[in-house]
Amino acid sequence: TYRLSIRKCRQSFLNLKIYIMKNTLKLLFLLIFLYSGIINSQNVFHYTFSVRGEPRDGMLIYDAKLDQALYVDLYTTVKKNNKIVDETGFIPKDASTVLKARTAVGDRYFYKNKSKIKFTEELLKSKFFVDDYTLNINWDLPDETKTINELTCKKATAIVRGRNWEVWYTPDIPMFYGPWKFYGLPGLIVSAMDESKEFFFTLNKIENQEELKMPIVKVSDLRQVDLKKYTELEAEVFSGEALNTNKEFKVTVSQVTRGIELKYEWEEI
Repeated sequence: TYRLSIRKCRQSFLNLKIYIMKNTLKLLFLLIFLYSGIINSQNVFHYTFSVRGEPRDGMLIYDAKLDQALYVDLYTTVKKNNKIVDETGFIPKDASTVLKARTAVGDRYFYKNKSKIKFTEELLKSKFFVDDYTLNINWDLPDETKTINELTCKKATAIVRGRNWEVWYTPDIPMFYGPWKFYGLPGLIVSAMDESKEFFFTLNKIENQEELKMPIVKVSDLRQVDLKKYTELEAEVFSGEALNTNKEFKVTVSQVTRGIELKYEWEEI
């Protein structure tokens, strides 16, 4: 009996050791998140955002005290390869070249408070602060799970302005906000890809920066408009109407080359 007990103890210890080794990355992520939540209310989540084959960096900052988040789309880090990435995030050898998705030249800031989203944009060297109050994401949460980078993730799907998204999030890290304009899931988004595989987000790193402060936009320096008005202005620029004195010529928003958003709520079906 004594030898059997020792054998059971050794086996239990071995099982625990194997479990810890397999879940090292997951435990590290969780410890960073929980520890930083105690020491500092700000957590930083680093993403790679691939736009039609051109990857760039993104950064989600969460302020627990204010329950607000900021996603910084670091357009200045874009790596121009003009290739389409596959579902693993790598570029297939036979991928064809594609057009760029946007004409932005600077980093964009997405300020999020619950379901309220406002973001910065630049058009013809004019800076805007755009109110995206019409966005409403209805998530479908099927009972599917898988492991990504040792994190237990659950599946979520949604149609966001004309694109079908498949998202994997981890409930182990409760986070209402996500990269880009995503919000409303009961966990941190680990990966998100649209059905066409043209747009792809992947979580790379979680960290705490004690000296990091939430950037505050100086509204007085920006032109404040809602999203509908901004898309109308953007349509004029794309069509050349902004420089056209012939006001009889009118352009519709549908004439604008679409990027991550294909259709807005106010447009006709």
